[in-house]
Amino acid sequence: ERFLKKGYLHMARKKSFEEYREENLREQEKIKQQIEDARLKQLQAEHCIQRAENQIAYQRKKKDKARVHRLITKGAAIEAICKDTQYLMESEFYELMDEVLHIPELQFHLRVADMVQGRQGIVEEEQLGMLSFFVSAAIRRTWTVSNQLMNRKSFKIITYDNKML
Repeated sequence: ERFLKKGYLHMARKKSFEEYREENLREQEKIKQQIEDARLKQLQAEHCIQRAENQIAYQRKKKDKARVHRLITKGAAIEAICKDTQYLMESEFYELMDEVLHIPELQFHLRVADMVQGRQGIVEEEQLGMLSFFVSAAIRRTWTVSNQLMNRKSFKIITYDNKML
């Protein structure tokens, strides 16, 4: 009453224990939610990385399968042109191909090089582009979550009964 007479109405009253406890509980819930959000973002980033790794592995398998198919097709073409090659042993076949492909008059290597000029660069650019897309997406996602987690201050949540959460 003395404070009211002197004009101290603007001064705040002290908080009660219940008010401190409720405030602490609200703060705890807020921090728990932030931790849960950070965990969720971390899991999402890990999932994104896993997807990128899976995509890279898938592209490798796809490339390997295409190579195997190409080799089988070309071997079948040789066998279709010269049917007796199916009876050759592997070493005999390699020896024959080496002799045939290195006949100077055929200029086999030069003819192949002329036919496929520029194709290797295009294929490599496409593969590199796909790989860099998946990796950069995963890195961006991980970097964002890592920064969010690193910027968090360490804290302890203590309940009103002095138990640490």
